[in-house]
Amino acid sequence: MNKLFSVGSAAPKVTAWAVVLLTLSQLGWLQLQPGSALKSIPGRVRNPALALAQYQDCDALAAQSGQANIFIHLVGCPKESTNAEATHSYSDYRESFLSLWYFRTTYDLYPRRAFIAPPDTIINGGWDLMGMPFQPDPSWLATHAIRSVLTLGFDDAGRTLAPYLKPLTGTTNDQGGG
Repeated sequence: MNKLFSVGSAAPKVTAWAVVLLTLSQLGWLQLQPGSALKSIPGRVRNPALALAQYQDCDALAAQSGQANIFIHLVGCPKESTNAEATHSYSDYRESFLSLWYFRTTYDLYPRRAFIAPPDTIINGGWDLMGMPFQPDPSWLATHAIRSVLTLGFDDAGRTLAPYLKPLTGTTNDQGGG
């Protein structure tokens, strides 16, 4: 065994290159799977405006909210699917969509806030938003200076609903709420 891995032997180099090639092959195989990030790159290169459009949509809706906080209301976002294997990529899409809209809108609104759950809820990604049951009453909305509701989600057929910002009526301090 010592002869195989001695200083003059080529075995360590060959072994190291074999490990590198196997690792790169595995990473390549993972990126070619459905839903991988690599598959979206050609579309973004061919049409960069389309890649930026989703961010611009978030930015525009946040700008419409005026100088007040907003509440994000989710529709058609169940926590679990009955057939997880068949809807895996769809579930990934929903989580990605919700993450983008929640985090980008929160970024756009700063120092104002976007509420989607009680303030003590930890949200790390779209998977934390799936099945969010939070439906605040009007007094909670008024206490948190919320003047608009942004509705996001999916219809019964699983299609993405157009995000819609609706100003609340009858709130106090309605300066720039809309």
